[in-house]
Amino acid sequence: MNWPLHYPEQCPPTDAYRYQGRIFRFTNRTHASVKDFTSHYERKPNENWEDPCQARGLSVVNCLVGLKEMRKSVPALRRKKVCEAVISKDEGVIADTPSNSSKRHKTWWLPTSLENPVEMFFSFDESELSDV
Repeated sequence: MNWPLHYPEQCPPTDAYRYQGRIFRFTNRTHASVKDFTSHYERKPNENWEDPCQARGLSVVNCLVGLKEMRKSVPALRRKKVCEAVISKDEGVIADTPSNSSKRHKTWWLPTSLENPVEMFFSFDESELSDV
């Protein structure tokens, strides 16, 4: 895979793996926009990031339990919408990046070949969370 030129050396990290399956991302609206898929680095490239590589990835989870954990832990996420996609092993790599809000948190790094990830995502039926 080819990575954006702004990724630092050793990014994505060596423990990142190709993943195939369902992923979820918190978004600002029911139908995600391009803005919902910009990394922290892309929004603030001059920031002194604690983890410059992780700042270039996108926060995702791949299970409903992780969604519930994050919503419960982070009040701002309770107002967010959730979008989901099913990705293939050619659409980036994921690493387990546990956070205070969820031990199931992941970071997803997108290759340059994935030009518009927003097109892969669709609205998530949050009634699925009631069963978890």
